[in-house]
Amino acid sequence: MKLSLGQKILVGFLICFLIAVGIAFAVNNYVFQEHKGNVVGIAFDVSPAIVDWGNVLADTSKNFTFTVTNTGTINITLYHTESLPDGFSLDWNYTGSVISPGKIEWINWTLTVGSTFGSFDFNVTINATPY
Repeated sequence: MKLSLGQKILVGFLICFLIAVGIAFAVNNYVFQEHKGNVVGIAFDVSPAIVDWGNVLADTSKNFTFTVTNTGTINITLYHTESLPDGFSLDWNYTGSVISPGKIEWINWTLTVGSTFGSFDFNVTINATPY
């Protein structure tokens, strides 16, 4: 069977059409999913890193101001833990406010000492949690 020129064109058109429909069907049966994001983290600086209380009169309190700078990429709040000598207490005026990236928080320690004379030292750990 010999095809005429018009029939050949029609067959060629049908083949091209079926290929195009197949490609369109294949393309429409899946979707690319783009994934984006940011790696964020907690980072902060405390200044000064060492607190020298100097001489503290027995049975009194003394204040010391320091700063916390949020150098990370997310909002943080702070908490602290300490191991104090007997008869000592340590409080701060930080109320749990959110510290945004790049912001500085001024915080005041209040150290209350007992009646035992002598030198003292202790460590305080300041921690941050994401907010």
